Amino acid sequence: MIIFFKGILYVAFSLLIGGMLLESIPKKHKPKVAVSKELLLWVIASIPILMFIQLLQIIQYLSESIGYLETFTSVLFTFSIGKAWLASLLIAGVLFLLVYKNNLKDMTFYARLGLFLSIVLASSYSFASHAASLYPVIGFIAHFLHVAAIAGWIGVLLYVAWSSERDSDWAPFLNWFTPFSIGAVLILTGGGLLMNEIVAPQYVDSWILPYGQALVIKHLLLIPVLIYACVHGFYLKKMIRRKGSQHVKRSLQGEAILVIFVFSVTAYLSQQVPPHEVWRTMLQEQPSPLFLYFFDGTIDPKSVISFSMTNGVLLWALGGIVMLLVTLFSIIRQFPVIVSVVLGLGTSGLFYLALMSGVV
Repeated sequence: MIIFFKGILYVAFSLLIGGMLLESIPKKHKPKVAVSKELLLWVIASIPILMFIQLLQIIQYLSESIGYLETFTSVLFTFSIGKAWLASLLIAGVLFLLVYKNNLKDMTFYARLGLFLSIVLASSYSFASHAASLYPVIGFIAHFLHVAAIAGWIGVLLYVAWSSERDSDWAPFLNWFTPFSIGAVLILTGGGLLMNEIVAPQYVDSWILPYGQALVIKHLLLIPVLIYACVHGFYLKKMIRRKGSQHVKRSLQGEAILVIFVFSVTAYLSQQVPPHEVWRTMLQEQPSPLFLYFFDGTIDPKSVISFSMTNGVLLWALGGIVMLLVTLFSIIRQFPVIVSVVLGLGTSGLFYLALMSGVV
C-alpha cells in the first residue's frame, strides 16, 4: 500500500510542477491545454498527506518500544523526514492560498511564483531522501535535480497528452519543449548516475537484491521513453508538416503511459533497502526471487557477481535492438498507442533478459 501512495506522490509532484510551468508560459507558446485550478488545489493538498503516510510508517515502527506520542514528537522534530514534512506543510499551505486567491491563467507573475514554490516543495521531499541522509549536500542535490527534472518534463507531458485539444498549434510548443525535454533528460541522467554512486555504487552486485532489480528495470524502462522523446524532439515537427497534427496527442499519450510504468517501479524502489554495501545488506535482506529465477550459482554475502558477455547475452541483446527498431518504426508510422507501448515494454524486457543471462 505504501508503494501505491508513493507512486501517487510522484504523479502529484509532476502534475503540480508541470501545471505551474504551463501556466507560467504565454498562450502563444503552448497548445490549447486546460490546467484545472481545482486539480492544482487537490494536488497541493494531497502532497503533505502523501508525505505523511511515509512518516506514519516510521512512527508506527518505532512506537512499539517508546510509545506513540513520544515517538510522534521525536520523529516530527528531530528526524530529517519529520522536519521535511513540517516544511512541506508550510510551503503547501502558502502555495494553496496563492492558487486559491489568484487566477493563474491571467496573472503570469503569480503562476511563476507558484512554480518557484512548487520547486521548493519538491526540495523539501528531497531533503529527507536516503541519498541526502548518506551525503547531506551532494545527496540532496542529486535527488532534487532528479525529482525536479522528471516532474517538470513528465508533468508538462501529462497535461498536453491528456488535456490538450487536437487542433492545437503544436509548433510553438515544440520549439521550447524539445530543448527543455533534452535538458531534463541530461539532468535526469546526471542526477541518476550520481545517486547510483551514492546509494548503490556496486551496481551489478546490487542486482542480487530487490533494490538492484528494481533499479535496473527502471533504467531499462527508460529506453522506450527515450525512443518516444527522440521521435518527438527530432521528428515530430516534420511529421506535423507532412501529415498534420491529428496524431500528435495520441503519440504523446504513448510516452505518458510508459512514464506511468517508470513511476510505478520507482515507487517500489523507494520502499526497498538501498544496498550501499551489498554484502552488509544481504545480512538482513533476502535475495530477489526474480534474480534467483535467472541465477543458478551460489550466493555468498562476501562474494560478488560479475557480468560476462556470452552468446545468450548477444542473442537477447540482438533481439532487443530489433525490437527497439520496430518500436521506433511503429511510433513514426503512427501505429495504435497500445501497439507501440507493448513493443516498447518488449524492448525493455529483451534487454533485461540480456543482462540477466550474462550474470555469473
